[in-house]
Amino acid sequence: MWKIYVYGGGALMVGGIAGFVEAEAHRPRLSVPKSVLRGNGWTYGGPLEHVGGLSGTAYDLLLIAASALLVFGTLLALVGLMGYLREGPRTSAH
Repeated sequence: MWKIYVYGGGALMVGGIAGFVEAEAHRPRLSVPKSVLRGNGWTYGGPLEHVGGLSGTAYDLLLIAASALLVFGTLLALVGLMGYLREGPRTSAH
């Protein structure tokens, strides 16, 4: 029974790592507005514009989900390993 916890925790950890890889592959990219010369000096053209990747909110949510999967998977695997080691080796009587 404890092996299910260990394998399930391992699968969740792999999912969390994959989430971090995806988040870094689709990091939000913003364009810097061009500065414009106005009457009394340099001013900026406006706010930053989103030009590619995930939106800032989606990127943050993906990082939060990946972190949760990694932490929960690690705890589940550790609990499974502790239970497995506490139970000891089973002998099969054939």
